[in-house]
Amino acid sequence: MRPLHLIAAACVARAQNAVLLCGSAHTGTHHVKLALEALGLDVTVDHPHLARYEAHLAAHPSSKVLLTTRDAGRWRTSIQQSRPEAALEKAQARREAYEKGVRAAATTLLELDLEAGASYGALCAFLGISEGCPAATDTLPRNLAMQKPPKIAPQNHESVSSLLAMARVRSTVVACKAALLVYPGFEELHRTAIDRADEEWPLGWELREFLPEVFVVDSVLHHPCRAPFDPSQKLPLVSTPRLFVVPAAWRVLSLVQGAQELLKRAWALFDKVVAGRYWEPLMEHHVLLHISTARVVDAWGRRLMDHRLIV
Repeated sequence: MRPLHLIAAACVARAQNAVLLCGSAHTGTHHVKLALEALGLDVTVDHPHLARYEAHLAAHPSSKVLLTTRDAGRWRTSIQQSRPEAALEKAQARREAYEKGVRAAATTLLELDLEAGASYGALCAFLGISEGCPAATDTLPRNLAMQKPPKIAPQNHESVSSLLAMARVRSTVVACKAALLVYPGFEELHRTAIDRADEEWPLGWELREFLPEVFVVDSVLHHPCRAPFDPSQKLPLVSTPRLFVVPAAWRVLSLVQGAQELLKRAWALFDKVVAGRYWEPLMEHHVLLHISTARVVDAWGRRLMDHRLIV
């Protein structure tokens, strides 16, 4: 059987941090992380797919632990809306087991339910912060109402688009040993996500830790070895090897406004790839750029449940 090649990138958090933040996806962990960083704290994030809290606490027994939680019914609804093909029962069991383990392992623990109105007062008291904390009655940020973050003076922050433009400037000549063929639709999806990110967030806010995946996808889309490609047409006979590329910055697509629309577009585009004339006969020439903190099956569902897939 021929393998499908998978190129993956991950952002690894620093290990030597004072606050351990634990929580499952869709419980507000990322927003709590941003709030902690705004308070000047270093944060290590853990979630069920990592489950490294025991090792972290063994190495740093004095760490204070935060656990984000959420009403089970609303959590299941949120998971189903963002990942319709997720196995809810299995995800629920994994979440419950993880939270039970964190509660048993932590000696200093504070649970935060953003929907229930978790406050800065409780958080700062738990962390021992007396200065620089918002009003005690202020609630922690959450994305349930799709609220935009406060704007920061643009002159202090370069846009993602401008950073990408600078990265595209190449001073060396590239000798192409293969032609990159990008499936149509993904480039437009990438531009839409970047435009929305620039509209909503200044660089240094929520998108900052996901910039590597943006650069990886963008470098492929603007690579000098990229060749024209129309998947509906028969490929001409050439001696140069070809790589069919399916680029998707999954995490960025899931964070910007209108994420559900963008994710559905990504799924629809990939379904066309799988149903196309080149996916099956030229499987070994396909490269899937899955740049994400999510597992492949969580992101793409059963679309990639293929025994030839190398993860």
